[in-house]
Amino acid sequence: MEITKKKKTLMDITNEWFKAQNKPADKVKLEQAKVKRADEFYTPYELIEKEMELHQESFENKTLYLPADDLYLLEEYFDDPESRASQFWVYFHKNFKRLKLKKLIATSMKRSGNAFAYIYQGGDDNNIEEYEKEELNNNGDFRNLDNFKFFEQADIIVTNPPFSIFKDFWKIIQASGKQFLILGGLLTFANVLFMKDLIDKKYHFGYTEPHYFYDYNKDEFGNVKTIKSTVPTLWYTNLPKKHGRAVLQRKLDGEKQEYKWHYVDAETIHISSSKYWSDVQELKAKYYLVPITLIFKLDIDNEWDILGTDENNILNKKFGEIRVNGKEVFRRLLIRKRENKNE
Repeated sequence: MEITKKKKTLMDITNEWFKAQNKPADKVKLEQAKVKRADEFYTPYELIEKEMELHQESFENKTLYLPADDLYLLEEYFDDPESRASQFWVYFHKNFKRLKLKKLIATSMKRSGNAFAYIYQGGDDNNIEEYEKEELNNNGDFRNLDNFKFFEQADIIVTNPPFSIFKDFWKIIQASGKQFLILGGLLTFANVLFMKDLIDKKYHFGYTEPHYFYDYNKDEFGNVKTIKSTVPTLWYTNLPKKHGRAVLQRKLDGEKQEYKWHYVDAETIHISSSKYWSDVQELKAKYYLVPITLIFKLDIDNEWDILGTDENNILNKKFGEIRVNGKEVFRRLLIRKRENKNE
């Protein structure tokens, strides 16, 4: 008799998370996540706008849930409503009518006390403090069972989740079956879990590559200091693509340099640097081992298949230790040219 494996629900995912901490999911209030300082990067408005404008058709008549964003995200640093609020909330509130949204919901995890859900269904789009407010019986952690109703109400989930709990967040949105458009680290997809989902086409990447974020702190006199940090990220999404992916092409400076590549087996070429990619393609190998950063240049929607990494891939290929100029290199992507661009 064939046994069908049951798909995990949101409840299953959260129960697993609690059991890992020896806590009963249905009785214990979630503790505040101890988020690392590296998580506290805030997405600039202009980077949000640049990506969202390319998905306008997907937003029409949809309910959006922002599970890591609210109006008082930076209240310890700013009094101005638009400066202290999540810029995801600011963008979608101010463009609510133009994007033809149905409903906007936002929550965020508080350091202490109960959090709130902020709900906007239209009105004065320019007044970002126009909303309905619902007090939660928890600190706003998206893993809390009481907050699953917002995932259930949503058509699309949009946010920049804390990197330290990105894996938990990923499991929840996959179990929810909802559409999503979220920011994740450049190297995240090289993890076995995310690589498998990418190969299985459960997601692809957005159009743009956000590469800087803001952080804030106060000096000894209480003055707010803005810190601009370079953090390579990608938009992880399952929204339909209406345009070709924005491919970032970098030109070589100076004189033409020697190829830095070699065959690691009879059908696979390893490339030492992304800057040699355009030259090496002329060799027409069956497979290529390339730096992770080449993802910025690859059109994986139409031209290239990602098969895994040099350590874990669907072909079960083993490449051993790969070195460039005597130094072991970081994990490589294994890719293959797609024969039929329409498949």
